[in-house]
Amino acid sequence: MITEPDWTRDHWVAYADRILAGAMAWASPGHARITPPGAEGGYGRAVDGLEGFARTFLLAGFRIAGERGAGLDDLIEFYRQGRLMLASASVWGVALACFGLSRSLPVALACLAVAGAADTVTVVSRTSIVQHATPDALRGRVNALDFLVGVSGPQLGNARAGLVASATSGATSAALGGLTSLLAVLAVAAVSPALRRYTPVPAAAGAGRPSVQ
Repeated sequence: MITEPDWTRDHWVAYADRILAGAMAWASPGHARITPPGAEGGYGRAVDGLEGFARTFLLAGFRIAGERGAGLDDLIEFYRQGRLMLASASVWGVALACFGLSRSLPVALACLAVAGAADTVTVVSRTSIVQHATPDALRGRVNALDFLVGVSGPQLGNARAGLVASATSGATSAALGGLTSLLAVLAVAAVSPALRRYTPVPAAAGAGRPSVQ
């Protein structure tokens, strides 16, 4: 696209709205994937859909933040983050379990690609929720805990995977890890209705922090 030098903010806003409206037409029923028509990518349609969601989610985030949510209720509801985070974490667990159970190299690589895309969506959603839901006075401490979880969690998972693999096999360890993660996500979803319903509610200028709805 060739931009005009005299484009104003209103022009860019209208352009972003057209992109988002076009993308939403190709969303899955639960809005977890956006898969435009065209040639399939190298890792399959599922990964294409997750990538489509992640890319438009970033644009939607800028759009919502720029207007402080005013007049964008439909867009905010479309990207309901709590449900998205739980769904993408579940996809990660299923993909990892399928990786462990696979006996085909192409299938195993496809499972890893799906798991990586799902993990990216999960991390972006979790970070956004933490930033929106944490009061200003506590954000430093909460971010420190979030960083600690992000750094130590994978290391503990690696230790678990190594211990199980030494007792069984690498494939069994991966499959059990994925299934265990899936069960944990389902348990969190079952006991946390507020998280399932979570949508950032942007505050008006000068108002307090968004709340969990």
